[in-house]
Amino acid sequence: MAVAEPLSLISDTSKCVVRPATPADMAHITAIYAQFVQTSTATFELTAPDEAEMLRRRQLALDRALPYLVAELEGYIVGFCYASQFRPREGYRFTVEDSIYVRPDCIGHGVGKALLTELIQECKTRGCHTMVACICGVNPAIIAVVYTAVIVTHWSGHPGGFNSLDAVMQLFTDRWLVLAGWVHYLAFDLFIGGWELSDSRERRIPHLAMVPVLLLTFFFGPIGFLAYLLLRTILRLRPPAPASRQAA
Repeated sequence: MAVAEPLSLISDTSKCVVRPATPADMAHITAIYAQFVQTSTATFELTAPDEAEMLRRRQLALDRALPYLVAELEGYIVGFCYASQFRPREGYRFTVEDSIYVRPDCIGHGVGKALLTELIQECKTRGCHTMVACICGVNPAIIAVVYTAVIVTHWSGHPGGFNSLDAVMQLFTDRWLVLAGWVHYLAFDLFIGGWELSDSRERRIPHLAMVPVLLLTFFFGPIGFLAYLLLRTILRLRPPAPASRQAA
C-alpha cells in the first residue's frame, strides 16, 4: 500500500473503494487516527495509541462480529471506520455506535459518505437495529454526511413520500428515515441557534436572556426562533433608561 501524499493524484473520476481492514492496513490507520488525537478533541484521547493498540481495538470489533472498514482512493488508505457496541448491557445488544476518520487532505472526495454508507449496510446485515453517532461540537459537514448517507441508502424504493400526511407517516415507519428526519431537524436547530447567538451579540442582548431562547430552539426548533424574534422586538421597543440627574 502506497504511503505518499495522495491529494495531488486524486481526480474527479477517482473512485473511493471501501473494504474490510486487514492487519496490513493498521500502520496507515494508526497514522490517520494519531493526527486526530493531536489536532482535535474528537477522540477524547491525549496520547495517540501505537499500532499494536490499534490492532487490538480492531480485533475487539471483529470479536463482536462488527465491521471495521477502510477506504481507498487511487490505492491509498484515506480513511477508516468501525462500529462498536453502544453500551455493554444486554438491552443495547442491537445498538451500535459509529466512528469515522478521514484524512484531512482527502475531505471533499466522498470518502466519509462512502464509509458511512457501507458501515450502515454492514451493520444492518449483522442484525443491528440502531446506530448512534456522537458528534462533538457543531460541525455542519458531519451532519450533512450522516443525513446524505441515510437518505441515499434508505429512501430509494420506499413507498412513503411528502404528497400527503399519510405518506409522510409511512416514511417514518422506517427507523433509519426517522433518524434522517431527526438529523434534518437537528441541523435546522443548530443553524438557527448559531444565527440567534450571532445576531444577539450584534444587538447587545443580555446573555442570560438568550439562555431560555437557545434551549427552546434546540428542543422545539421554530418555537425557539419565534421566541427570539419576540425577545428582539420587546428589547427594541423598550424605552431607554432615564438619564441620571447631575448633582446640584
